[in-house]
Amino acid sequence: MLASVTGPAEALLAASLGADILDAKDPTAGALGRLPLPVIAAIRSAVPGLALSATVGDLPPEPEVLVEAVQAVAATGVDFIKVGIFPGA
Repeated sequence: MLASVTGPAEALLAASLGADILDAKDPTAGALGRLPLPVIAAIRSAVPGLALSATVGDLPPEPEVLVEAVQAVAATGVDFIKVGIFPGA
């Protein structure tokens, strides 16, 4: 089961209820709303043995912007990073 979480307390609750993977994101900030990097890192610390994904946020499809965002999220220790692909140029 995948559970979306917005902080360490939700992560611990989801883990205790049997979540297989956690998805760190802020749904109030859009479909791919990114949590603040310290919050993502705190989630990782709270559940070190559980698979964790996080999003880079709703960003323009510009390579430099996406690479910087992916590197920043990767530094938090997540296992998977989600990037939105939007139609257009």
